[in-house]
Amino acid sequence: MDRMTIDQALAETYQANRALLSGLRETDLARPTTNPTWRVRQLAAHIAEDDGGSLYVGRLLARGRNAKAPEIMVNLANWWTLRKYKRARPADLVAVLDRKHQELMSWLATLPAEQLAQAGEVSGMGRLTLGEFLVRTGAHSREHAADLRAAIEQ
Repeated sequence: MDRMTIDQALAETYQANRALLSGLRETDLARPTTNPTWRVRQLAAHIAEDDGGSLYVGRLLARGRNAKAPEIMVNLANWWTLRKYKRARPADLVAVLDRKHQELMSWLATLPAEQLAQAGEVSGMGRLTLGEFLVRTGAHSREHAADLRAAIEQ
């Protein structure tokens, strides 16, 4: 997987997520989503944090380690991360998205190209190289973005 393909995939996902979160209104945040335990605020915060999760998994894969955990642990990590956004406003979430994306891209810029071929097991995705993971991680974000759009269009 070449760096240009990875950079393009990450940029497209970031730009789409930024446009989505920037378009949220304060009144949208309390709306329910298809997940009965999440409101738009939690789902938007999850999207804002996506690149942070990608960085965590990416660092493991770059070292040739697995990033696989039982579903309950993934859910607990989501809860732990999202609990701090109970009062977040749309602008706060855009700032988180910007910061997490910058952290991911800064790390990626320092990564030797050969590490993109390191592989490991990733929860819900199977065995992937780091390069494959970084390209495919946008699908997870797009699924959540579709759920968020559906919730605010109700």
